[in-house]
Amino acid sequence: MFRFYLKDEHFLSSFYWNLNFGVMTISIDKVIGTDKYLLRLPNERDIDFIFSATQFPGFNDFMQWDAPDSKKIIVQNLRQTIQKWKIGTEYNFTIVNKIDENQRLGRISIRKTGKKNIWHLGYWTHPLHQGKGVMTEAVASILGFGFNTLLAKEIRSRYAIQNKASEKVLFKNGFRFLKHLERGFQKEGIWIRENELRIKRKEWSARSKSQSTDCTFCKTLIDHPHTLFENENIIAILDADPITVAHIIICPKNHITDFHLLPDEILLEIMQLAKKYVKALNKIFQPKGYSMMINGGKYNDIKHMHLHIFPRFSQKDFRWVYNEHLPKEASKFEVVKKLLEGHLS
Repeated sequence: MFRFYLKDEHFLSSFYWNLNFGVMTISIDKVIGTDKYLLRLPNERDIDFIFSATQFPGFNDFMQWDAPDSKKIIVQNLRQTIQKWKIGTEYNFTIVNKIDENQRLGRISIRKTGKKNIWHLGYWTHPLHQGKGVMTEAVASILGFGFNTLLAKEIRSRYAIQNKASEKVLFKNGFRFLKHLERGFQKEGIWIRENELRIKRKEWSARSKSQSTDCTFCKTLIDHPHTLFENENIIAILDADPITVAHIIICPKNHITDFHLLPDEILLEIMQLAKKYVKALNKIFQPKGYSMMINGGKYNDIKHMHLHIFPRFSQKDFRWVYNEHLPKEASKFEVVKKLLEGHLS
């Protein structure tokens, strides 16, 4: 076996190339770092953590495996996990807190499929740490590992259609819908429906370049607290400085500075969502009218294309004001968000 070292801007890890089988295997000492977390090979100290996650009611509902009756099964699976790592067919990581490595948060894996250079992504977050953005950050790091180190051309992932949290994680990382599986897998004799999403190398590369910009607004869109709608291409959020109640902005998730630079398909998505939102405004708030505005060029203060939509209850609404001049109800973001919930999906 011939051994050599690979160094690049993302990873500092040794790997082996088996000349007989053409299989790349990563060193078992491999650790992937993110801003907040470390991803490393699972070990026996993870067993209690894994077992405790499986005992939470509902945790296994949309997973292909059932909750284990004892920790012995987890020990057996751990051995298989290490063996798969060594032969290069699957890389499974435990996610731990970067500051306190004894705090385990979840698991994530990337494995070979039957198709050349296409890998599959799977993951779960411990119930005590769900909803904190852990997996969004972990998936982003594994995509880099998959495309840069494993040289994947495409990475896919599936989720049960009821699992909206998993869907959100994938969309946030640029995955696109591939197909619906009416018979994804069986659970207690019942077929669970799944969606399969994918991201290609060129899509990931373009997305990585756009996210490497200095655009402050791009960064604020990640896990934005006042998100009303989001898919893989566009996002709608409540404006931080609203003119009136329910003032939103719709924008592309990738960094595109101005309206005239929008790809036609993204423009279509934005306008379709805008139409749906205006219908929701009329139904919920019953305004006298509404306005839609786009600023471009030097008048685009955030340098990221965005469409304003806001209801109008009087002629005075048509002017830019700041929070200190607003009606109190306009800045009650959580209340407005609750009112609009479900109207854009």
